[in-house]
Amino acid sequence: MEYTNFKGNKISKLGFGFMRLPQSGPQQTNIDMDKTEKIAMRAIELGVNYFDSAYFYHGGKSEVALGEVLSKNGVRDKVNIATKYPMFGHLSQGNMDSIFEDQLSRLKTDYIDFYLLHGLRGQLWDDGVEKGMPQFLDKLKAEGRIRHAGFSFHDSLDNFKHIIDSYNWDFCQIQFNFMDVDIQAGLEGLRYAGSKGVSVVVMEPLKGGQLASISGENVDTLKAKYGLSHMSMAQIALRFVLSHDEVLTALSGMNEMSQVEENAISASSLATSFSDSERQFCTELKDMLESLNTIDCTSCRYCSEECPNEVAITQLFSAYNNAIRYNSREISARNMLRMGPNLDCSECRTCVDVCPQQLDIPELIKKAKDYFAIT
Repeated sequence: MEYTNFKGNKISKLGFGFMRLPQSGPQQTNIDMDKTEKIAMRAIELGVNYFDSAYFYHGGKSEVALGEVLSKNGVRDKVNIATKYPMFGHLSQGNMDSIFEDQLSRLKTDYIDFYLLHGLRGQLWDDGVEKGMPQFLDKLKAEGRIRHAGFSFHDSLDNFKHIIDSYNWDFCQIQFNFMDVDIQAGLEGLRYAGSKGVSVVVMEPLKGGQLASISGENVDTLKAKYGLSHMSMAQIALRFVLSHDEVLTALSGMNEMSQVEENAISASSLATSFSDSERQFCTELKDMLESLNTIDCTSCRYCSEECPNEVAITQLFSAYNNAIRYNSREISARNMLRMGPNLDCSECRTCVDVCPQQLDIPELIKKAKDYFAIT
């Protein structure tokens, strides 16, 4: 495992995102704890020491699962816990204190290594400033209850720079991969944070797993052109992210042992720099994929979790994207519909308010249902 030196500590280049854990049932709260424990402990054995969670992940059970794994196996002191404060609707001082205490209890710890404000946007940060959020973070740091303060981000580049310049951040977390160099903070934001001495944690290095699953004759031909046939898409995509000096660690939401093993190899091969061939391959593949008519969903599930009608939004969008990219309309539809998903959208637009990609989800639901001829 390769590591980044961060304020005197070594942080693994690969981080474990506790957002897409294996499940024992259809609900997000149905975490398969046996499988989760095995893959998390294997990640630690392979050198991963950064684990990322959040207050609302898996319906509030992600932090509980992480705390259980670490305490049960006596490895709390071997890892860095990162988790996030829920900014939406929780900006009173009473909420700040009670939610933080709840997080410590869930995680079975008395301090948090990397503490983030979740999903900051420009106005949300300004509201937090008015309600005393900077002072709250300062207080937690002074007391030693958090070691580093940061924020996760899904908004415009201008707002990213505004937030970076508004507080003495230790780190931040942005979406970044070879497909997303020009959206949200993007490559320019990554470099801007680095110029200000703010380290960057990368989420969605595989774009919600989509980059790892890209395949087909065109992709194979492109790999062969650049001498990359021996490498998986996951390896190439992860190496792209880690080739940037500003990146502290890249998070992967791993839910299979094979993903842990493969990603650990990718994060351990950085002695050989990201090659010109790999970079040219990513550029050409990006152009090829952007020519396809897909939905730019990362399967973060924020929309599904907030939907009052429990519409299977990410399931529908994933099936649509797979059908478009792999020319598999019938197979994708069959695989999706056999699970009996609810696709009855009332167009309340609650999903639009929480979508990090700012997608017009109700309209895209109509588009996907029309494509699959679902009434």
